[in-house]
Amino acid sequence: MKTRGSNGSEHILFLDKSGHAPQQCNLDYNNNKSGRRHFLRFALLLASVALLAGVGGMALLLPSHPKTAPSQESNDDVPETLSSQRFSCPPPSPGQLCLPTPTLQYCNYCLSNPFVSLSIDPSTGRISSMRACLTGDCKQDPKDALAGGIGLESKSDLPSPSVTVSDSGSPDTGWTVTVASAFGVVAKDSVEITLLLDARSFAISTSTTSGEEGVTLYRSFSFAASSATGFYVGGPTQMKDGDLEVTSYKTGNPNNGQTTTFFSEQSLLKMYALGPKNGELPRSDVLTYALNASAEVEILEEEGTVGTLLISSGTTGYTSEMAESGLVHIYAGTFNGTLKDTWTSPSDLAAPTSPPASPVTSTFNLAASDFDLPPLAVPASYSPGTHIPADDLRAFLTGIYASPVGCICTHVNCVVPGSALGQIGTSIQRPDRGYSDNYNFFDPDNYISTSALLFSMDPYLQAEVKKILLRNGDLMLPSGQLPHHFSYDQPQYQALSGEIQTGPNVFWVLSCFQYAKTTGDVDWLQSYMPTLRNATNFLYDLFKDPTKSLVQVPGSLMVDVFKRWDFTSDTNAMLVGFFQEFADAEESAGNVTGAESLRKLSDDVKGDLRKYLWDAEDDDHFITQLSADGTTRDFVDYDSNLMALAHGVVDADEAASVFKRIDGGRCRAGVTFVAEDYYGPQDTTGGNTGDSWCAMGRHAWFDSLSRFRYGDKASFDDLIYGPLQGQLLENTWMHERLGCDGQQQLNRTSMYFEYPSLVAMLTMRVRYGIQLKLDGVEVDPKFAPSAGAFIWEFGTLKIEHSRERVSITLPRGLGPDDTRDGQTVVIAGLEPGGSYAVSNGCEGDGLEDVKTDQEGRLERGGTTLGLKCR
Repeated sequence: MKTRGSNGSEHILFLDKSGHAPQQCNLDYNNNKSGRRHFLRFALLLASVALLAGVGGMALLLPSHPKTAPSQESNDDVPETLSSQRFSCPPPSPGQLCLPTPTLQYCNYCLSNPFVSLSIDPSTGRISSMRACLTGDCKQDPKDALAGGIGLESKSDLPSPSVTVSDSGSPDTGWTVTVASAFGVVAKDSVEITLLLDARSFAISTSTTSGEEGVTLYRSFSFAASSATGFYVGGPTQMKDGDLEVTSYKTGNPNNGQTTTFFSEQSLLKMYALGPKNGELPRSDVLTYALNASAEVEILEEEGTVGTLLISSGTTGYTSEMAESGLVHIYAGTFNGTLKDTWTSPSDLAAPTSPPASPVTSTFNLAASDFDLPPLAVPASYSPGTHIPADDLRAFLTGIYASPVGCICTHVNCVVPGSALGQIGTSIQRPDRGYSDNYNFFDPDNYISTSALLFSMDPYLQAEVKKILLRNGDLMLPSGQLPHHFSYDQPQYQALSGEIQTGPNVFWVLSCFQYAKTTGDVDWLQSYMPTLRNATNFLYDLFKDPTKSLVQVPGSLMVDVFKRWDFTSDTNAMLVGFFQEFADAEESAGNVTGAESLRKLSDDVKGDLRKYLWDAEDDDHFITQLSADGTTRDFVDYDSNLMALAHGVVDADEAASVFKRIDGGRCRAGVTFVAEDYYGPQDTTGGNTGDSWCAMGRHAWFDSLSRFRYGDKASFDDLIYGPLQGQLLENTWMHERLGCDGQQQLNRTSMYFEYPSLVAMLTMRVRYGIQLKLDGVEVDPKFAPSAGAFIWEFGTLKIEHSRERVSITLPRGLGPDDTRDGQTVVIAGLEPGGSYAVSNGCEGDGLEDVKTDQEGRLERGGTTLGLKCR
């Protein structure tokens, strides 16, 4: 038996309007400003921190209560049960769809509430349709997430079933429909489906028995969406359009359209399907409810299952021919495939020699969405009016789960047969991959993709990122140089262009820090510091000129084909921030002296960057490089200048001049272009000018951090986030690069990770200003819509923010007894000069009065995170 428990805890202390915390602590604070009362509190519960504030008393923090459904017409002879509701339904009209409804209903075999609906075919016992409405008020009919339904099937001839449908429950809480199907003496199947009033998913339990030898049995899920992703205990796997004929990136041979099934005996935790068939541009049905509906199955418990099949085509014979993807739970039979845990052609399911000894049982959640995202990643209590707007939620989840998740290649056989390696590609499987058999580019490709995965706050994905990070660290050279990438399973220490880059060392180390920040696994970081210090030694060795606090590099930081050498502005600008981050890590590890030394080194690099590489004549940018012979080169590179701004190398006036130079360029529509001047054949390795006339997501990352630092919200919204969010929501997947006109370059790698991952990162880090740190958390929603009032709720992180009230729940430490002292919580967007009361601890100890500064910012140090108290 496999059972999955909750991956979260109740971290937040509940207070009522009297300002008291029932059964835990008493808090009451009256301030003297306009008779208003503010409460600001850190409630530290079981690896969490909560900051609460209220006006006129503390607001209750309680789970959302179900809305009361409108009363139904009474019937004195029939109790108020589901049966009475169903029997009072009007007869269905021809072609009537089972759609989400304003209230919880069960009518004409259609179970629905405002967010989801599911229909049952009473003649076959199958779930025949499933639709969803993210916002609960769809203006058009949502598309069916199923393409052939869900039901018990067999490779043998099953008799026609005798089906009984019964129901029970209350319209005020939840309804349960039980479908019992008897296939003669061959098999019996019971499916219990429960929908609660405000639920976004169906809770389903099944029990299947076989009464005859030689009969194969399996439950088939046929989905309309095309990209199938499975989260197995040994790592995820994904496939889109497995029946497309492509040349295999592993063997160099045609696949003949036969990468349609994936059989595994590993426990499957969840499976989701999203996105339209093919998915290439253009998509004319954008911004309607005609997008391909997505579906998700989360398996909570199962016993007796032989294995599972993921399906990436309707041609396998295991799902409906109408399906683009699917899931098959095998109950009785032997899978004859020669390969397990790999995408291959469909094989027959051989008859078992004897039926299962006991019923095969399972419980799972089944959900749908009317957008291309995994439905169960949407907060259960999501409302566009209280959480974040629907487009922001879609951008965050689609940016993570449609693209970088599909790049993960940690499952056994994904890279080479027989091995499970911590590697990640640059595109999803469709069925080939971009950049063929090459993985783990931290230059900074996979810094971006792993950051997006970590920002999901999904512990499963975060654990996969850790595998990827350790893979590179394990193959570091004695000099500290890290692999640039892997070809199959072999490390390569030069870029594909043949250049040696500093990027892999810089961005791999930063990715390790990112892992520790988002997971709270500071113990691992401290134990791994010797490896990280060795990786940094490779960078220290580049300080070759004793007269300059600048590194002298052999190549470009982020664009491997651009010829840059000696004292370049890109690597040196990046090191200003890099050494500051490494100082934070050293301080977290208790190495205060080392931290001070690194901060001084950062300041020294910053000073000499300004001294030697700032264009004093134009006074509006850093030049490309200073060569050892004293000559200079300058392409007005946007990457190095934006990195310098992101790390605070210049003052506000200088930043304005750099922004003016960049925004006045001819390709500002490209988000964000590489340089003002063209890198011609003589300026690129091997004359490769492929990246000389394009925009890159990595450049837009530093562009956005720069806008955030200097408060340029309008440019961030209009020039970066708005255009990128629009393209992602329009197309689900994106190509590798954008052109000068801001449109996707269709000759570049399709279904690439970079821009979707970037949009997810920007949504959290810049738009909502959420920054998890090694020593705490900072929330500065100065770029957020709705005056910074929002609820951010994904995975293990929950933040409720407004000017009057803030609550934060985040992971810190790996267990309830693990504590983190001296943590700092910074909250911006509060009332300027406002008075608040802060309590450090779940018992209300340490209550003190504090005031925000004149910008509405509060910094609270000395906080202890991870206290065990309930």
